[in-house]
Amino acid sequence: MDSLESTAFGDSGHRFVPGLQTVAVELEMFLSYGAGEVEATLFANLGTGTTQLVISPSGTSETASNPEYTIINMQLVDFTPITGAVGELSMITASFIGGTYARDITP
Repeated sequence: MDSLESTAFGDSGHRFVPGLQTVAVELEMFLSYGAGEVEATLFANLGTGTTQLVISPSGTSETASNPEYTIINMQLVDFTPITGAVGELSMITASFIGGTYARDITP
């Protein structure tokens, strides 16, 4: 969150309140090609500013020890669609910025 100063006359120190969220996510993943695969999904979301990410530590039901984060209205700003060499698994890093997130711990 951006820090916004809310100091009032007579305060003995600075006060701050939360402002807008600042969200940034970098995901490293294996790259696969084809309709509905990683590369096609990323390409379709490149630069749109409407991407939604749902991130969970284990992918199972949400609990206090396995929170789920939903981030909406992100922008995919960078990914390299062709990487690797012959005989290697292609790995990429996708960078997202912006949006807002919410934390969920109930199934």
